[in-house]
Amino acid sequence: MTWRALFLDSGLRPTFSEDLNKMWLFLPSSFLNIAMDFTSSEPSGDILMHCTSGLKRLDLVDQTHWGNPELVNPLNKQRGWCEVSEWGMCVGPTQFGIDYWLWAVGLGTTSRTRFLDGILKLPKLPDIIVPSGSIKLVKV
Repeated sequence: MTWRALFLDSGLRPTFSEDLNKMWLFLPSSFLNIAMDFTSSEPSGDILMHCTSGLKRLDLVDQTHWGNPELVNPLNKQRGWCEVSEWGMCVGPTQFGIDYWLWAVGLGTTSRTRFLDGILKLPKLPDIIVPSGSIKLVKV
């Protein structure tokens, strides 16, 4: 999970909404296209919107705005977030999403308070390449 990798041992508390609000990310299209492994024949934009709206509806992630820099940057500025240079989406973690991820990787009995704890040992997971390139929107 990108949030764990970026905020590991940051001191942020995943059980406090004010700390979750410091964990917003911008996922640029270059990141999303690699992570989703789209083929040229797939409607990548439609698939992304379907996936992210479902994740938000199920409270697995929070999402505010998405689109090209001309749309995203004015909204980022209102929130005090950084500017971006390509199409993408702004997403944040949720407590339920963290819990669900812990269950999915076999750590369901682990408290979400330990999600960003570097001492927490993750089980061996399948080799899934997660591209670099997500941007922290809020300075920690």
